[in-house]
Amino acid sequence: MIYNLIDNKFGRRVVRSILPTYFILLLMSSFSYRYSTILPYNLIESEKNYASNMVASPSKYLDALNPKTFVAKAAVQSKAIESNYLQLFIPFHPEIEANILKNCPNLKYNKTRKGLFLRFLSNQNEVLDLEKVNLNTYLDCLKKQYKVFIDDQEIEASFVLSTINNRQIGFESFLDIKQIGEGSHSLLIKTNQKPSQVYSEIPFWYFPS
Repeated sequence: MIYNLIDNKFGRRVVRSILPTYFILLLMSSFSYRYSTILPYNLIESEKNYASNMVASPSKYLDALNPKTFVAKAAVQSKAIESNYLQLFIPFHPEIEANILKNCPNLKYNKTRKGLFLRFLSNQNEVLDLEKVNLNTYLDCLKKQYKVFIDDQEIEASFVLSTINNRQIGFESFLDIKQIGEGSHSLLIKTNQKPSQVYSEIPFWYFPS
């Protein structure tokens, strides 16, 4: 049909009129607008590329998420905090699991639960028992490998496995912040490595009601 259209004189005219329009639309769709020659043009992508308390991207705040926005590395409930606690959510990431498996030899690695598997070919009772043991060890190791700080002061954080409204799976903790003063603060998550590295950094403002 396409060859007939090209061989036909009228068809060649149609093709010649459609092709420029197609290329113009393709060119227009490739444009993006930069509002600054220095500042990052995409706040969501900037959170993936580096941790900084100078960038308050939507992916760092649970109340700013939508069905198309996911937490990149960590998030708290809001930019402005009125309550005396901070809700912290760290999404599951292969980087976190690789770090935990590397530093926690007590975990009993279970290959049947990673990726696709047939349920009827696995012993479900044995798998569930192993998961319970591993979950406690996993969360304890997570607490040791990832330290939480507010303004360079370490905060006790105990995590549970959880999901948020967009069904993203991760680790959740509630931090007591009654002792901090009003105003601007920075939450840091650092890896327990030598030298220590900042995994994520979230700016927030504390004004208790």
